[in-house]
Amino acid sequence: MTELAQDPYALNLDTIKFGSSNIHLLSCDHMPNKTPTQNPWPEIASQIQNSSLVFVEYFPPELETTAYNSRFIGRLAQEVGDYSGINSFFNEVASLAVRYKKDVAITDIANKPLYELYNFSLRMWFGPCILGSSLILSSHYALYLSSFLALAACYTFTGTYLNESNYPSKYESLFIDLNNARRLITAKALIQSAQESPDSETLYIAPHAHNRRIKQYIENHEGLSVRLKTKAYSLLPGLDKKTRVYRHSTDDNAWKKISSTN
Repeated sequence: MTELAQDPYALNLDTIKFGSSNIHLLSCDHMPNKTPTQNPWPEIASQIQNSSLVFVEYFPPELETTAYNSRFIGRLAQEVGDYSGINSFFNEVASLAVRYKKDVAITDIANKPLYELYNFSLRMWFGPCILGSSLILSSHYALYLSSFLALAACYTFTGTYLNESNYPSKYESLFIDLNNARRLITAKALIQSAQESPDSETLYIAPHAHNRRIKQYIENHEGLSVRLKTKAYSLLPGLDKKTRVYRHSTDDNAWKKISSTN
């Protein structure tokens, strides 16, 4: 199954052989305006049925106890989840996992308000550094203030654009971005799952932009840049970088966390 040229949001499957196991990256966007022309759910259901473990980008049952439960941004986060299709799409994925009796794994570090604070800070660090240096070196404060705020804005928006675009860019490595931290942490978790479970069929479901970058991280997991980024992102405290595995309990019709490992 490959992407259709006439439908950029068509369901796409990439399979990476890792030892005796397979890692399947199933790409389908949850945004309502980016859904495939053809109904993707029969293929998604088939992939879930044939998988050993289902990784997902977002897991609404967990979000209900984390981001959506925040006293500060819980209501807004819930509304964003509804508007962006996260809740409807991944609740349907969860329902299919229940049907086929599959555990669901999640490595999402964006499940806490702290994530957005870090993301904003990391994207904006460049501007204050350059601005501070310029003020020390020059008395033309107004000129340097406007010039370097413009430069900082260009840096920030360029980094955001590159990391959010559908296709990876070689210039992404010049920007610090927590969205790529999410992808790197997920890639590491998928590799670990494949290594710990020989002959397994690990499935990950996420939009195209995520999976294209995760594929690069998996294929270059021993590269210097990947190791450096892994170390850099590990320094951020307070984010849940563990792999959480949930299993549906038929006794009380609820998802329960059965493991949480680094």
